[in-house]
Amino acid sequence: MYFQRFIAERPPRRERCRLSAPEQVLPPRLIRLMLRGAACMGLLLLGNVGRAANPYAGNATTSWAARDEAIQSIPFDKLGRDMRGRIATVINNASIFRRLPTQSVDCDPDLFVFLVRNPEVVVDIWRVMGITNMTLDRNGPDRYRASDGQGTTGNVEFAFRSSDLHVIYSEGMYDGPMFPTKLRGQCVMVLKTVSAHDSGGRAFVTNRLDAFLRIENLGAEIVAKTLQPLLGKTADHNFSETSSFVGTLAHTAETNPNGVSRLAQRLGHVEPQVRQQFADLAVHAADNRAAETALAQAAVGKSTGASAAARGRQAGGDSRER
Repeated sequence: MYFQRFIAERPPRRERCRLSAPEQVLPPRLIRLMLRGAACMGLLLLGNVGRAANPYAGNATTSWAARDEAIQSIPFDKLGRDMRGRIATVINNASIFRRLPTQSVDCDPDLFVFLVRNPEVVVDIWRVMGITNMTLDRNGPDRYRASDGQGTTGNVEFAFRSSDLHVIYSEGMYDGPMFPTKLRGQCVMVLKTVSAHDSGGRAFVTNRLDAFLRIENLGAEIVAKTLQPLLGKTADHNFSETSSFVGTLAHTAETNPNGVSRLAQRLGHVEPQVRQQFADLAVHAADNRAAETALAQAAVGKSTGASAAARGRQAGGDSRER
C-alpha cells in the first residue's frame, strides 16, 4: 500500500497522489474545513467487520430521534458555563444535523484514543506526504487552530472527553472570492466509542459521530436546498478517506513500528512529547498484535489437541468393544 511504501522510502512526486486527504475541492471551504475537522477529530475508522453485534449499528440519518439521542448524550452538567452556552447555541440554531454511518475497524484501542486526542498527528503526516495544505496547530491543552491555506481558518476545542465519549466544538470563517462577505459557522460533534474483542481475541473499535452545524450569513432556503445534500456527500467522503488512512496507519504501526517511529520524528508541527508518545504507541500496538496472534495460535493448538485426544478416546473405546 502507498502509505506503507512511504514509511520505508519517499516515492517520486508523481506517485504521491494515490492516497488523498479528505476532499479538497468541494465548496464552500468553511464547511469543508469543519467537516474535515470532524473526520480528523472523530477519526471514525472505516471497516466492515463481521463479528460481535455492533452496539451503534446504523446508516447515516438526519432524523429527530437521532438528534434527540445525540443531545441527551452530551454531559452538559460537566461542561463549563461558557462552553454550555456555546454548544446550546449551535444545537438550538443548527442549520443541519447529521448522524454519520457507524463504522468499525481493527485498531489498538490505546492508539485509537491517542489519535482522537492528538489529531495534529494525522494532519501533519498528510503534510509530510505532500497531500494537503491544511494545518492544525495546538494552542492549548485541548485547543487547536486550523487553516486550509486558502482563506479558511478556524478553532477546534475538546469540550469534554472520556474513554468512550468526546464532545468537540469548532468555529470557523471563510474570507475569499467564493462569497462577497465573510462566511462564519460553528459545529458541535459528539463521538461515541466502544472497544471490544472478536472471537479470536482481536481488538476492534466501533464509533458513531453526530454533527450539528450552524451556518451564519446564509438563508435557510439556501442551506436546505443547496448545502444539505452537498454536506451529506462531503461528510461521507471525508469519513471514508480519513478512516481508510487511519486504518492503514494502525496496521502499519502493528507491522512496522520502527518505520512509524522514524515517521514520527519528521512531524515538525507536532510537539516533541506527542511525537515520542506516537512512536511509543506504535511499538505498544505491535506488541499487542503479537500477543493477540500468540493467544489465537495457542487457542487453535489447544482446540486441535483436544480434538485429537477425543478421537483417540473414541478409537480406544471402539477397539475395546470389538
